[in-house]
Amino acid sequence: MTMEPWDELLADAERAALRAWEAISPYWRSSGLESFVKADDSPVTVADRMADKLIVESLQERYPASEYGYLTEEFEHGLERLERRRVWIIDPIDGTRDFMRGGSQFAIQVGVAERLEDGHYRPVAAVVYQPITGDVFFAARGGGAFVRREADLTNGAAMWWQEGGRGLAGASWDAPKALRASRKADLSALTAVITSSRPPERLKRALDKIAVKDVFQSGSMGVKVAMVASDRADFYMNLEPNRCKEWDICAPQLILEEAGGRVSDAFGRELTYNLESPAKTNGVVASNRVSHEAILSAIADLEDLPR
Repeated sequence: MTMEPWDELLADAERAALRAWEAISPYWRSSGLESFVKADDSPVTVADRMADKLIVESLQERYPASEYGYLTEEFEHGLERLERRRVWIIDPIDGTRDFMRGGSQFAIQVGVAERLEDGHYRPVAAVVYQPITGDVFFAARGGGAFVRREADLTNGAAMWWQEGGRGLAGASWDAPKALRASRKADLSALTAVITSSRPPERLKRALDKIAVKDVFQSGSMGVKVAMVASDRADFYMNLEPNRCKEWDICAPQLILEEAGGRVSDAFGRELTYNLESPAKTNGVVASNRVSHEAILSAIADLEDLPR
């Protein structure tokens, strides 16, 4: 798994995600979890803000803001990032609603976007950590995508962060396993993974047009895209304008693409990062690649696709 020149970024991204979870894990299933509603009607908790701050502080030990940009969900970091060659793009808790419910379908996401030769920013290193299942999904550009699971979880053993666990210093992990997206091309054989909340009407109409075989629901966008990368689903789509932000999709995109999948907007255009506005105005479609064009064609005549 040679992942130069981004292997150090990847290792530090994983370290920052694990440290953040070590600090905020007591808030999971806590009856006293304090939460707020943001201007876009999405929830945020003290755990989100704590994790955001801790991840940035951990990374800035090696990657100062004078050289690296930072774009995170919970704090304003300024537009000086637009001038940096590399930008850390962070979602401290992707799937906050699921976290608040005490569920398992949320993730800590840390990605790096770099300005490449074409002048656009693309993901080059990515970690999606799903603490409750013990899965660390990770990828570096050109190096493939992998999942590493916490070891020794049989017979009810405590996870490293739980009471009775070994702590972060004593955590052990199984050998990484390569991820590979499915190779299904026939739309009628596909499985979609969608939001765990009430599906928007636009999404329902899109799924009707595709006529998928099965539909699963899950919380975090990162977890859903990781399911596609892991061949547990064939595609995911979010067709709500401006709903998806750079921190939602940056790390998951790289993991899926390195697993053989594809991510685009609803019109097939490649996503770019480190834009002045982090909102993805044209939606997101993430697939196993071989079915991607057929999915886009099936939804192309929807009158209200985000444009």
